[in-house]
Amino acid sequence: MKELLITSRRVEGFAPLAAGENPLGIAVLDEALSKIPRREQGVQIVEWTRSDRADDGFCIRSDGRRLSIEAGRLRAALYACHLLRQMASECGGLTPVGEIECTPRCAFRSLKLYLPDEHRLDEFRGIIDLACRYRVNTILLELGGGMEYKRHPEINEAWKAYCRDMTTYPQRANDVQNSCAWDKNSIHFENAGGGVLSQETVRELVDYCRARDLEVIPEQPTLSHSDYILCAHPELAERSDDPYPDAYCPSNPETYRLVFELLDEVLEVFEPKIVHIGHDEYYSMCVCPRCKGKNAAEVYASDVTRIHDYLAEKGVRTMIWAEKLLNAVDANGTRYGGSDMYRNDERGEFYRPATWQAADLIPKDVLCMHWYWGIDRRLDGELLGRGFPMVYGNFDALGMVDWAERSRAGVLGGGPSHWSSLEWMTFQRNAVAACLLCAAMMFWTDEYREDNFPELMEAIFADLYELRNEKTLCGPHLRITHTTDVQRPYVYISSQPMELEHDQIGHYAVEWANGERMEIPILYGVNVTNAHRCWTRALDREHPGMNGADSYRFDSLLVETAGTALPIRRPNETVFQFTVPNPHPESEIVSVRVVKTAPDDGAIRLIALKACPGEA
Repeated sequence: MKELLITSRRVEGFAPLAAGENPLGIAVLDEALSKIPRREQGVQIVEWTRSDRADDGFCIRSDGRRLSIEAGRLRAALYACHLLRQMASECGGLTPVGEIECTPRCAFRSLKLYLPDEHRLDEFRGIIDLACRYRVNTILLELGGGMEYKRHPEINEAWKAYCRDMTTYPQRANDVQNSCAWDKNSIHFENAGGGVLSQETVRELVDYCRARDLEVIPEQPTLSHSDYILCAHPELAERSDDPYPDAYCPSNPETYRLVFELLDEVLEVFEPKIVHIGHDEYYSMCVCPRCKGKNAAEVYASDVTRIHDYLAEKGVRTMIWAEKLLNAVDANGTRYGGSDMYRNDERGEFYRPATWQAADLIPKDVLCMHWYWGIDRRLDGELLGRGFPMVYGNFDALGMVDWAERSRAGVLGGGPSHWSSLEWMTFQRNAVAACLLCAAMMFWTDEYREDNFPELMEAIFADLYELRNEKTLCGPHLRITHTTDVQRPYVYISSQPMELEHDQIGHYAVEWANGERMEIPILYGVNVTNAHRCWTRALDREHPGMNGADSYRFDSLLVETAGTALPIRRPNETVFQFTVPNPHPESEIVSVRVVKTAPDDGAIRLIALKACPGEA
């Protein structure tokens, strides 16, 4: 067969973007085009032409010898390349003949991430590639103290010391958060691994995203989650008696001098169209001498508006977490969000005034990220009904109920969030990877159904497995199928990078005819989970409220291995398949032994271990 001829036609001047607006992106596209398998019939020309499409849709046309991709922008052409590779993989390396038209259901399709640790930049890039494959068009990056501030290095130094303190023992951050009589917002010490990335490094990460034509929205927490500011500048705190203040005083003019200087550096690094300014989990309000006696809703609205106007002068739009605009009360009468709340418990007496009236006081072009969708769907209307553009934040695609109905109400889209250290293993085990794939189906196609969960999960698992293990599958490898009756609870991972030794329940001792030996770790939650898994989901009627009747309940253990391993559904059990490179493909395997770490912990059952050649 002859070489596959690839052309983006960029030298012929078909599109301004291809001509030079994004040269890195063209290189990415050329690489993606080059990976589309050739047809057996002969030479095939693959070309991209720019159309007048206003959305992220694309059209693929092929007559068996010539294949063309028509798209309005580069990322849509990349989506098409990923689709062609997937179809070719399923069809023995053949590309389709005919026409494929794809148009997104939702315009906003995001993934929210922390900055990576400086030693995990490649993992960040891998997750961005995954997001692009599944047609995400927006990346939210939380900065906080994790990005270098050249004009305020004291903030970075205080941030690093703060994070070291929060990791002195495993529950330190929780203890600090629950130590006061008043509520404190969550502590994001996992951001950037508790360190600081240089502006140059952050800019490189942004460039990597933009080379794939992804919008990047920096999230710079303001008002609340401002611990990164207040560790260095406690004089700006709303509570002077808080040893770890997390909310600044919005009545102090010095607050905004500092906040605007930090935002200026963010704008210089990102050159964004939108900045996310946080404003969630705002609890310490109207308690300092400057603010005492003021209306909390007016204080909140004033702060949002002040920052909004500053950004608007620079041509930048404002985005917020919007729960403080919601008068949220669940089925049990528990108050959340912007509702007023009185509490009297073992920590002491506490009153939090309402802020939900601020929804009538802030500019209506503020993009609202709604993450209370699981409390009461009527809360959607409190934002949409006031004319706010709205997207679903912290989007649990696996648990969302009545998507077809809710998506027609005017929501622009949404995306999942990864609230943990940025590494693949936490991304997988916290079910963010599986959620991302499910969200891709919901945000893109009208064919998503809620009644086919087992089939949906099988498709998600298969695609994640193929993608995650692509390099291993291309070379000689060992394919292991096994299961276990070891029982361990599902744990959401929100701490520092994982130590997988804690998850090892045994190993396979493999010996080859040439005398070489190897141990293959058996890792619970990584390449195996308990065999008795549930592949269906149901409405959660037992726990109404924050995770209540408006959410599906599903087996969390089922998804925690998805990527590293392939869960396979059998009549009475679930087995798990994973691969490792075969270091001795020239030699025959003569023995395999199962060695358990804890003999009384439960059985490990090896179903098959097969030496496989590399796959195309």
